[in-house]
Amino acid sequence: MTMITINSTMRKRVLSARTHNSARSQMAEGLMNALRGDRYESFRTGTEPSQVNPYATKSLSKIGMRKHITSMQ
Repeated sequence: MTMITINSTMRKRVLSARTHNSARSQMAEGLMNALRGDRYESFRTGTEPSQVNPYATKSLSKIGMRKHITSMQ
């Protein structure tokens, strides 16, 4: 019998998809990476990508997540 062991240190990947890659998906990515970055790797996408929403940046900055926003810009 062959046993396959999955490395317990491997992070699961999470994709947040929205129509315009709006503030919601940008904030979801930042929060997931900030709060559970040790277990999950978060990405975002949109069918009509746009610039980073300034409200997402401002909101995450207010709760001390600024360092997790830099990868979003």
